[in-house]
Amino acid sequence: MSNDMAGNELTDEQKKYYLDEARRRYADGSDDNIEIDDPTGFSVGEDSVWVKAWVRVPVLKLDDKIYYEDLPDELKVMADPETPRRKEGENGEENALTRDDLQFLGESIITIKDTNRCLGDLIHFEWNRSSICPNNGRVPVTKEEADIHNKVLDQAKIEGLDKNCEVGQGGGFYWDGKNVKTFLGTQVNEGHVVVSGNVRKTVYFNRKGKKFKGVLRKNEEWFWVVRTK
Repeated sequence: MSNDMAGNELTDEQKKYYLDEARRRYADGSDDNIEIDDPTGFSVGEDSVWVKAWVRVPVLKLDDKIYYEDLPDELKVMADPETPRRKEGENGEENALTRDDLQFLGESIITIKDTNRCLGDLIHFEWNRSSICPNNGRVPVTKEEADIHNKVLDQAKIEGLDKNCEVGQGGGFYWDGKNVKTFLGTQVNEGHVVVSGNVRKTVYFNRKGKKFKGVLRKNEEWFWVVRTK
């Protein structure tokens, strides 16, 4: 892809044309698997214009009942004990995330040393003695440590909504078809949930006198919830 001409050098009329053409060629009829925002980004080359888009990749649902031979190839790479766990270094290089990089193992929420980041919801595979983190891939965390981490993280997410969440802030939760829940299944909404839309559903709910909403993409369970009032 070339950057011979920056997207901001396009006129508004040109941007509209390329946006409409990209949606017609790729997004329309994709069953919501390709989405293009408006406004979006552009990169202009010698013989084409690149339009920034969102491509849907289904969430992998993992549990200990799934055996290695039954996993899709891309997940086999992640789950294989011979595959290094990855993190991004200061210069963009990839390095294995080791136990020495983690703190509060078996005590509380597991965080990465020298950063302000913690691990996400962990799914443990007993057969390869490691866990899967949505942000860091395979991490060297035992089942007991993952259970403690998930329990405290679940509680922290709920407390964060109740005590610290301001308008415009929020967090990641799950939709089971009727209610908003945490990773471990704690119900987040209080009372009735309002859902609008077909392909992209908008979920509205209340909790502790606060109003929240989140956009749920088709065939997905995880979504980002934001306080609106």
